[in-house]
Amino acid sequence: MGKTLKGGAREVIFNVFKRCLAEYHAGKLLTELDDLYIRVADMPGKKSESCVRSIINESNKNDGKFTTPAKQNVKILDHTP
Repeated sequence: MGKTLKGGAREVIFNVFKRCLAEYHAGKLLTELDDLYIRVADMPGKKSESCVRSIINESNKNDGKFTTPAKQNVKILDHTP
């Protein structure tokens, strides 16, 4: 049995399903196949084309591995006498 998907991943899969179902009911593609980045952006729920390009570039730089930026720990200096 595979890993359980987190909520965000499950939402993306459901949005792709809804898009495919809409295309099925329309009897045609809702975005041209030639518009690859726009088609990919539309699948998970109307993301921007620049967002898709950014993710693709990150994937190409990191051999398909993604990281979440680390939270910056800010030190608060205590200036009380």
